[in-house]
Amino acid sequence: MKENVRLGRIAGVAVGFSWSLLLFAGILALLLGSGRFPADAPGYTTTAYVVAGLFTAVAFLAGELAHEISHALVARKAGLEVDGIVLWLMGGYTRIAEPPASPAEEFRIAAAGPAVSLVLGLACVVVALGARAIGLSPLAVAVLKWLGVINVLLAVFNMLPGAPLDGGRVVHSALWWRTGDKYRATRTASRAGTILGFLLVGMGLLGSAYVGFDGLWLALVGFFLMMASKAEGGAAVIMQALDGLSVGNVVVQPGYGPGWFTVDAFLRDYAGAGTAAFRPPAFLLEQWGGGYAGLAPTAAMEAVASAERYHYRASQFATPLMQLMVFSPEVPAIDALTQMSTRKADWALVVASGQIVGVVSPDTMQSIAQ
Repeated sequence: MKENVRLGRIAGVAVGFSWSLLLFAGILALLLGSGRFPADAPGYTTTAYVVAGLFTAVAFLAGELAHEISHALVARKAGLEVDGIVLWLMGGYTRIAEPPASPAEEFRIAAAGPAVSLVLGLACVVVALGARAIGLSPLAVAVLKWLGVINVLLAVFNMLPGAPLDGGRVVHSALWWRTGDKYRATRTASRAGTILGFLLVGMGLLGSAYVGFDGLWLALVGFFLMMASKAEGGAAVIMQALDGLSVGNVVVQPGYGPGWFTVDAFLRDYAGAGTAAFRPPAFLLEQWGGGYAGLAPTAAMEAVASAERYHYRASQFATPLMQLMVFSPEVPAIDALTQMSTRKADWALVVASGQIVGVVSPDTMQSIAQ
């Protein structure tokens, strides 16, 4: 999940959010301020309900952030690199650049989030009960009660046994510990996540006739869970095929050509467009005066409409070499794929003894693995 806005750093961890988070916060505040709180604590002004709804939405997102920060801090304590946290429509996501080294490590990272949510939820419930006992504002009690219940439910939901939920990670760590095969464990947790997602979609669609938006939201969560779990299962197959291979085993050779050529001329003369000639997946483009202008994917140039190819130069599709990730041939292929996928890198250079010996991309590594 890609962030749109960077908020800064909390406890040394970069935090950002997607624009979809604002949509979620607005809908949540509206539903609470116009429906839930007036029913639970009648007699207040519209302004009071609006403020209560906005405050509760922000407090809920703060709880989500605390959930994700706990994952990040435990991962960093284990020595893993954490690229950041992204909050979005479906909750939060902690980007950990490398997989846990052991089942115990994975268990601790996965369990940290639900544990924090559970503690926050129980604390809010206790404070709500105390506030009601001493006669504080019923609206404040309603806010605390909702935050308590929702955080407890969040903890319980996240512990459901299906990837990519935290409960799925816990199941994965247990299966990995028992069988010693982390890829088999990933496939099993992925299938569990797909089944769980299917059940949630069915429950949500059936329940929408009775609870309206809440049912549709549950169906949406289930659909996301199905898609994410299937993606994890597919990734496990690829990772297993790459296990034991180095970047040198999956490197591909780029083509070479002048970056000042138009796309039309370049594809015709160097990439063999319209012929049966072999097309390298990417080209190192030469520049005037020597050296390389960058690396240009062949597919990006071929995507230009035929009538427009005269108006663009090949160099306009190149990524400067200084912006590309660099691996040595000895780096494990799995590590390279994980790092590139985490950082959304399309291509990387393979360099040995200061010389470019080839290029790799997630797509080329996956095609070799299959």
